[in-house]
Amino acid sequence: MTKRGQVTLFIILGLALVIIIVVLIASRGNIKTIFSDENPINQIEDCLRKPLEEGIKLISEQGGSINPENYYLFRDKKIEYLCYTEESYRGCIMQKPFLLQSFEQELKKYVELQFNRCFTTAKKDLENKGYTIENKEPVIDVHIDLREIKGIAEVDLIISRQNVQQYNEIIIKKKSSLYDLLIISSSLLNWEARYGDSEILPYLLYYPNLNIEKKKQGDDTTIYIVGSKETGEQFMFASKS
Repeated sequence: MTKRGQVTLFIILGLALVIIIVVLIASRGNIKTIFSDENPINQIEDCLRKPLEEGIKLISEQGGSINPENYYLFRDKKIEYLCYTEESYRGCIMQKPFLLQSFEQELKKYVELQFNRCFTTAKKDLENKGYTIENKEPVIDVHIDLREIKGIAEVDLIISRQNVQQYNEIIIKKKSSLYDLLIISSSLLNWEARYGDSEILPYLLYYPNLNIEKKKQGDDTTIYIVGSKETGEQFMFASKS
């Protein structure tokens, strides 16, 4: 290629580069939209994920209740009595004999309330962005399984703008050892109800992935902290025998 040809080529490439830069600058708003426009379902999934995580932590720290009524104040937390008696030297009476199911119901109530509030706000926000949202009244459910906790929102959701997205339900799964913590806690409570006390050493030997703390208080109250070494989760409850 001659020198004149090379110069011509460089001029053409230079002009092309300038044109590309001008186009990019002029359309930067559209480019930003293309790369940053979040999938709208993510916003609605957050409405289920956040209250599920918040609810698990709150209820686990308060003996399985959103709003404890019969509780012991421990480290500025209201710890629900799950086994209780006013009589000294007597076995306590279990307050929640079906602890796992009770926890699920409390968590469901918490998630349901928070999800509905968040979903209403998210729906308005998406509609302001040009989306059309159709849905039925949300039905919330929660399942505490052996290795995970599932939050489910049946919504029959249709999101449309340039295209249509349809979701019969939204499901959020969280890895969790809470099932084991609640089962072990129920067993400890059975000891408290039957014998007025419990022995934690056999549990520590048989379940090496668990931590169990037993903290005696001054009024016949015992605070139990049952934790998982694997996930870091804890379940706390009070007993008075």
